[in-house]
Amino acid sequence: MLLAVSLFHLEAHGQRMMMFKGSYSPNMQAAVIRDSTVIDTAQLSLAYRFTRTCEQATDSVRWCRIAVQVGRKVVKQQDVLRLYTHLAYTNRRSNERWDAALKANGNSGSDLFSELYLDKATDSLTVVCGDWFDFDRMKDYRQARPALKWQLHDERADICGYVCHKATAEYGGRSWTVWYAPDIPLPIGPWKLSGLPGAILRATDGGLFAFDCVAISRDPAPIVKYRYNSLQHLKSREAYLRYERNCHERPYETFARGEKAYIVTTDAAGRLVYLDETWTIPYNPLELE
Repeated sequence: MLLAVSLFHLEAHGQRMMMFKGSYSPNMQAAVIRDSTVIDTAQLSLAYRFTRTCEQATDSVRWCRIAVQVGRKVVKQQDVLRLYTHLAYTNRRSNERWDAALKANGNSGSDLFSELYLDKATDSLTVVCGDWFDFDRMKDYRQARPALKWQLHDERADICGYVCHKATAEYGGRSWTVWYAPDIPLPIGPWKLSGLPGAILRATDGGLFAFDCVAISRDPAPIVKYRYNSLQHLKSREAYLRYERNCHERPYETFARGEKAYIVTTDAAGRLVYLDETWTIPYNPLELE
């Protein structure tokens, strides 16, 4: 099976079970894609390398590819690595094509979203995310596009062949430094960073997280929206962020969902260890409540 993961869980007689080896680093799980619809045509496409530093992990730098497609009505962002995990899970098979696609697009999903849509008419975002414990339990939420208060600076940098200008702003509890290209006069950028007089081609919080544009194309391409086997609509961004936080700070009760849960791991000597309500997972998200 292609999707080798660090956990195994099942439900039986009102009880939930999870088994994994060593420390557990949660991530968004894959889901079955039922079908897809073309909703717009991209006139501009940008590819970003998103990197995050995980201080508790031995492979401390994790990365994935994020694709941004700009259409007349919609701007779509796709975690490409997560898309291929969905496709592999949907097809239930492993082959060289899936293995190569996964390897080429990262070593760990962004855990920011699976897909993110900006509706230009309403200036609103729809963020589609995977469940942090269970396969095939997608979630989404909506929010207004953040109105960031950018401070413009005189510094310049060359990125992907474009002269970019520096700007800074605060969002989600972090200080962001970005570089935007006035010669691409669209107020777009990776994730929820936007609103400048040019596309953002590089963004960093100065330490743990960074988005770097690695490719730009003006070839027309379809913008596709996927329909999943299961999708839960959350009420707000705040509701989702509370859920994400609970998956780390209260993982036992979040996984158990009101049932009795058995969560088993191993210690350094390979002995079984049973985790209970005191179990927590290090939490340092990109976006804070």
